[in-house]
Amino acid sequence: MQQDNIEGIEEQFNGLNINGQTGVVYDLEQLKHKSVRQHVECPARLQSIFNHLTTQGLLKSPLVHIVDKLKPAEKSIVKYAHDDNYIEFIEGMWPEKTKKKEIYMLDTYFNQSSKDAAYLGVGGVIESVDRIISKQWKNAFCIIRPPGHHSGESKVCTGFCFFNNVAIAAKYLQKNHGVKKVLIFDWDIHHGDGTQHIFQDDPNVLFVSMHRHDDGSFYPQSGSVTNNGSGEGKGFKINIPWDIGYSQNALTAGTDEYIYAFERIAFPIIQEFQPEFILISAGFDSAEGDPLGQCKLTYEGYAVVKQNILTKSQLQLKIKNIRLQMNLLIIFDQKINGYNQWQKYISSIRGRIQLRKYQLGCRVCSQNTNRRSFSFGKGIKKMQHLGIKGSHLAKYCRIQCSQVMLIGIWLILENVRRVWKLV
Repeated sequence: MQQDNIEGIEEQFNGLNINGQTGVVYDLEQLKHKSVRQHVECPARLQSIFNHLTTQGLLKSPLVHIVDKLKPAEKSIVKYAHDDNYIEFIEGMWPEKTKKKEIYMLDTYFNQSSKDAAYLGVGGVIESVDRIISKQWKNAFCIIRPPGHHSGESKVCTGFCFFNNVAIAAKYLQKNHGVKKVLIFDWDIHHGDGTQHIFQDDPNVLFVSMHRHDDGSFYPQSGSVTNNGSGEGKGFKINIPWDIGYSQNALTAGTDEYIYAFERIAFPIIQEFQPEFILISAGFDSAEGDPLGQCKLTYEGYAVVKQNILTKSQLQLKIKNIRLQMNLLIIFDQKINGYNQWQKYISSIRGRIQLRKYQLGCRVCSQNTNRRSFSFGKGIKKMQHLGIKGSHLAKYCRIQCSQVMLIGIWLILENVRRVWKLV
């Protein structure tokens, strides 16, 4: 799209009747959900965000609207994503007469305030959805805990998660606001197995996850490129797995790699899907310096990916669809380093994104692709939709098995026929 066309769309978008405020949602009552032991999912996660937002002066901005007292979600809303047995399990985990200070279920702890914190988190997300749909807010950032993307319809609590906030929000949008197409983008270092399970056969929810995989050895041992949905939802669950362990395919997954994978793999699929509402399951444990994730994604990198999801998707659509495309809800799951201006940063690194980035991905992708035959000529034609030129393919096919190239071919030829409408 030419620059003048983009500016024209932005000018028309600015004329739409949408409040320019960003909602910031949190509740200090959620700090009461805590463990007596040292645990990575702790109240300090939220406190560090408050401190950062305060020192940066962001909370005093007229463009920010704060909601710091949340209403707990109704049980009927939680049932959109979880069955009765699971909800009863959560509500019954803390006996009224117990003398214990906490209870552990695998890696997830409970105390007397855990259930209330979980319901408050869902309530904050639902309030944000309502305010965005009603045009009170342009977008929202939900600073809530406990997290939720490992929680499925009926599985036990794992990964520190209780209710799947982002999944409930997507179901709520479908059932209560008539939103037909929802994008859930999960950039947590772990695969959002619970979220994908809930929407596994739903073609109206595009789930895109970029996560560490390590040939299936990294928690939760799921999210391979072949795990792409089932039934009507097949091809609408896109996993971009990183192999950054100690195997022969190990790599450093940093800002350049994340941006390149988004622009060449995730974005073309999102663009074709044309979501009406965007939910970001925002785990920040792929950040540089995180001891568990061991990735090197900088805060500028998060800003670039977030802004690309927001602006690139909307600017490719017609004006009549652009209002819905601006609906963005970021649901906080892990620690945050903050955002920075992305325009200057992306222009400075664009020249450094080289062909070596084709090595991104994991070994399972190349193994699965090698089991299938396809026309090399047609493969080149389809790969052009990912921005990879034929000369690049010819050069790198002689040198090595390019894993990003294989991810693209695998997705197009086998996984996302309904999305791409190419075969």
